[in-house]
Amino acid sequence: MPNIASVGTPSVSSGQPFRIKAFQVLNNRNGLLFYAFTPQSAPFQGGRLCMKLPITRCNVLNSGGNPPPNDCSGSFSLDFNDRIRLGVDPALVAGEEIFAQYWSRDPLDPFTTSLTDALAFFIEP
Repeated sequence: MPNIASVGTPSVSSGQPFRIKAFQVLNNRNGLLFYAFTPQSAPFQGGRLCMKLPITRCNVLNSGGNPPPNDCSGSFSLDFNDRIRLGVDPALVAGEEIFAQYWSRDPLDPFTTSLTDALAFFIEP
């Protein structure tokens, strides 16, 4: 099962990264981080969607990892502070609580997708 973790502090003013990572992802697969401002737990493509609409999707990432055959050596990493600093989403301000989750391709799953568990955090000043 893929899982999610973070390193650093989410902040509107810090020059340091706040990395949201996914581990144990299928190698050489596309995926993306998505986030929302409201939690929920709902069935979604054979897993649990841990946030409520509206949901914002980040850029597509590739998991990398070992060459074929398939294994779980892939991972994703996104600097969320970079997204905050760039002003891509003006709703990402100090004090907001964010709920994030990675989605990726999994050809062996009946829905051909995979979800990590979820991460919740507050954006600091």
